[in-house]
Amino acid sequence: MKNIINKLTIGAFLVLLAQLKGYSQAGVLPAPYCIPIFGQIPCNQPGLSNTPGNWINDFINDFNTTGGVVNITNNNSLCNSQTFGGGVGQQNYFYFGCQYYLQTVPGQVITCNIRSGMVYAHSFAVFVDWNQDAVFNLTNERVVTTIVPPAYTWIAGNFTIPVGQAPGIYRMRVRSIYASPGTSIDPCNYETYGEAEDYNVYVSMTPPGIITGTASSNSPICSGQTLSLTSVTNYTGALTYTWTGPGSFTSSVQNPVIPNAQLSANGVYTVVISPGSCPLTKTVQVYVNPTPTVTASNNGPVCQGASINLSVA
Repeated sequence: MKNIINKLTIGAFLVLLAQLKGYSQAGVLPAPYCIPIFGQIPCNQPGLSNTPGNWINDFINDFNTTGGVVNITNNNSLCNSQTFGGGVGQQNYFYFGCQYYLQTVPGQVITCNIRSGMVYAHSFAVFVDWNQDAVFNLTNERVVTTIVPPAYTWIAGNFTIPVGQAPGIYRMRVRSIYASPGTSIDPCNYETYGEAEDYNVYVSMTPPGIITGTASSNSPICSGQTLSLTSVTNYTGALTYTWTGPGSFTSSVQNPVIPNAQLSANGVYTVVISPGSCPLTKTVQVYVNPTPTVTASNNGPVCQGASINLSVA
């Protein structure tokens, strides 16, 4: 059974909170939205997401909506854990921005369909910042809470777009935690196991221009080889690229390379691709494996006519 005791000391929590205060995903809308704090990072360990033997398999595997003009369909997203700059490091949090969004009009009833990974049972809560003050109020902005269904089981909750809601862009947060009911979920506070995702809700307006694209690498590679990171988009205008990754890696080029990559280069790399109004964020998992040591040998010297045995170990 998991240890769900909060092991974060008050001092460590205050240090982390000071780092996160006023910080948001680099290049994809500024603070003051908080980044939810989790103790176990990344949200899948030691294997890939949904590996049966994982000790940590705590994330929002699927999230989609119905009832809107344009709905979110973000299924099988697995563990969304990314690395942030500014000393924050890796967090179980992803802001999807323009990649997935909900377009609505006042009065619509939105159904949120959510499912955890297939190893551990989670509950969920959904928040919408209706007054755009960058704070998710527990009284009237926690719009959906769920019970704790069995792992990998769909559960749904509804909320209504307020009848008098002004046209605009509103931040929506979906957060999961292990074992506890959704009514106990805070949008920001420390939890041991879980993940959070942020989305945009567009009320009575059409979203601005949206970039689509991908991020990839030549991983897996062996230590000492060159690691190549690649980003591709459909946008033809001028773009900026902001890469971050393990070991305080940063780059502003579209397709950076890391020569002589070492084991420390393992991890999640994030690129923010921006024309200014509607940035795209993509991540890629990189694996750098130890270079194997190979020794060649033979049974020589031998006499003329005898067999020579060659071996590699």
